[in-house]
Amino acid sequence: LAFAVELDPELPGARLMLCEALRKAGRGEESILHLNEELRRDPRSVPARMNLAAIVSIDQPQQAVQLLMEAQRLNPGNPHILFQMGEVRLSQNQPEEAIVCFEQTQRMMPNHLEVAAALTRARDMLRGEPAKRTDRNE
Repeated sequence: LAFAVELDPELPGARLMLCEALRKAGRGEESILHLNEELRRDPRSVPARMNLAAIVSIDQPQQAVQLLMEAQRLNPGNPHILFQMGEVRLSQNQPEEAIVCFEQTQRMMPNHLEVAAALTRARDMLRGEPAKRTDRNE
């Protein structure tokens, strides 16, 4: 993928696929460089914002929220943005805000199991119950 991006930096989707691969390989810093380049080339790129938010959400959750709010402004009907926002809010120990995001996501994707599980985790956190183990926690 890096070679494809090097050969043709304008190749649709190649840079985003490279960024995802780098992120999954634990090379977040390198992925951030490519995502910033993608945003320079396409300032309206929602996938670049979502990928960047996923990388920075642990160390810089406020930046992740800002990126997701920008993505939502660019693509207001995208349930994946709301879901990701809920996950960030939950990681910030903000279950009320997470519940709002997950409930909105659930209305758009009513049979999605991951959304239902996230909503349950947020409600449990709000009640002060310990988090139940799920695949995402392992």
